[in-house]
Amino acid sequence: MNHPNLQDQEAALMARFRLAHANENYLNFIQDGIVNHEQYLHASPKIVFLLREPHWETKDEDTRREFSMISDLSEGVRNRKDWRNWHIIVRWASALLDGNSISWEDLRPLSLDNEFRKKQLNRVAIVNIKKSGGARSLNWATFIEYAKRHKKLVTDQIELYSPDVIVCSGRFV
Repeated sequence: MNHPNLQDQEAALMARFRLAHANENYLNFIQDGIVNHEQYLHASPKIVFLLREPHWETKDEDTRREFSMISDLSEGVRNRKDWRNWHIIVRWASALLDGNSISWEDLRPLSLDNEFRKKQLNRVAIVNIKKSGGARSLNWATFIEYAKRHKKLVTDQIELYSPDVIVCSGRFV
C-alpha cells in the first residue's frame, strides 16, 4: 500500500532541501526520512530519530554528490563498519516498538543481525538536522549555522512525520 500524500509531501520537502543546498554550494546532499512509509504509518509509536549530520566525507572537493540513506537503511545497513551507530538506533527502536518482549542485554547481539536491523529500521524515520555529510568530528560552527538557516525546513520535516516519540541522538542534539 502506497501513501502518496505523505510520500509526495516528503518528496516536495526534499526538493526544497536540495534547492537550498544548491543555492548554498554544499558539496553533497544526503537524503533522509521515512525508511518504509507503510511500516512507519502502522508502527506504534511512530518514532523519529533526530541526528546531527551524516558521516560522509567527500574526498574530491570538485564533485557534487547526492546520496539517499533510505536505500541503505531499508536493507539493514549491510554490516558497514562505519555505520556502527546504527546498531544503537536499532536497539532503541526495538525497545520502543517491541516493548518488553526482549531484554536490553539480548538486543546487542540481535542488532548485529541484518534481518533484525531491517525490521527495526523500516519502522522509523531518520531526520538529520544537517543534510550534508561531515567528518567523524562535528564542526560545531558549521552545524549551528546550518541549523539556524534551515530550522524551518527541519521543523517542517518533523511535523510532516507526526511522530509520537522523537529520540535525539548524539551529544547536544
